[in-house]
Amino acid sequence: AIVPETTVLKLPNGLQIYLVEDPSAAEVTWELTLDYTPFLEGKQSGMMELVGVMFGKGSDAFSASYFADGLASMGASFEGSATGFVAQCPKGQSGEMLRLVADAVIHPIFPQEEFDSIKASASERAELGSSSAQVVGDNMVSVANFGQGHPYGEVTTPQTIDAIRREDLVAKHNTFFRPNIAHLMVVGNITADEAYA
Repeated sequence: AIVPETTVLKLPNGLQIYLVEDPSAAEVTWELTLDYTPFLEGKQSGMMELVGVMFGKGSDAFSASYFADGLASMGASFEGSATGFVAQCPKGQSGEMLRLVADAVIHPIFPQEEFDSIKASASERAELGSSSAQVVGDNMVSVANFGQGHPYGEVTTPQTIDAIRREDLVAKHNTFFRPNIAHLMVVGNITADEAYA
């Protein structure tokens, strides 16, 4: 496979941006990955995933509805995760999309009502997974490959979800979501000057 030409930019805050320009593309994809060592979540397994799911559910500047409506109006998408996010927008919309996404990821307020709803859904999924042959099998493979004492061998259950509190998400976000350990991949119809701005 041919490795595309990549422009690497480093911001003063330590964030590294890797840009692959594709003038023929109709959209731009932004993917942020945090480079931190996996750790055991123990009796709160599933916590970091909840941090990612909470992005866009309320931040310092924008409510959850404003965030969702803003993305929808420009035909953009966003998905947070335990290690960052993936966002996509039509060409020419990156600036407006990043205005929303940056606040959602850097300044989330983790509203209690949103947290309670997302936690309940996660607990329900974990409960359903306990009776799914596919999920049980996947968990057994993870434990067999890595062991229960390894982060990749942990199993999320309704009990571990129930042990998570809003304050735990705030603490983990403050600890791990830092620009100096982040890598931002940008691919699509955008120039280096536009991406850097």
